[in-house]
Amino acid sequence: MKLRERVFLLVVLCLSSVLYSCGGGVSSNPPPPPPSSSGYFPYQQGWLGADGAYSVPLGDGQSLWIFGDTFIGPSTATSRAQAMGFIRNSIAISTCSKQSCTLQYYSSGMNTSAPGPVFSAPNSDWFWPMDGFVYNGTLYLALMQMQTTGSRGAFGFASSGAQMASINNYTGPPSAWSVTYQRLNTGGGAVPGASLRPATSPTT
Repeated sequence: MKLRERVFLLVVLCLSSVLYSCGGGVSSNPPPPPPSSSGYFPYQQGWLGADGAYSVPLGDGQSLWIFGDTFIGPSTATSRAQAMGFIRNSIAISTCSKQSCTLQYYSSGMNTSAPGPVFSAPNSDWFWPMDGFVYNGTLYLALMQMQTTGSRGAFGFASSGAQMASINNYTGPPSAWSVTYQRLNTGGGAVPGASLRPATSPTT
């Protein structure tokens, strides 16, 4: 990625935080939640619920859903009571046609003895999702990088910065994604906005 494009993405992210705080960061055409006979996000494929959901339209009736802390269990599990633990993030791809939608969940090592998040942070940190968009054939996802603080703070964790994940083969299966990370900022003094919206064209 060229320096000019990096600066453009960072400016978009920072500006979007201001718009979001004023109520202007929400897209006028957000993708609808996928309908399902057993709920919007049914427990299936070992996915047993999560928090922090964001969505990115991918086109052709598909949307990417990015989740934070995710309960996982056996592939046949149908209840949260069957959860065996949780991972820090997971994703799902919904495919919708008219009023019918299907969901396919993904995580690293899904339904194995060593499950893990889709997006892995360095050291002992972890990533929680923010928003994302598709631009010039590449999927960009903003991720909040978190770290433990021991006994300090109300929850024992805090933000250590933010990174942007770039995926240029996002139309392929997530298990084959090539993810590149770009640091946006460090420290917990300022957290970029959760909502992203690219400009019509890059600035020069």
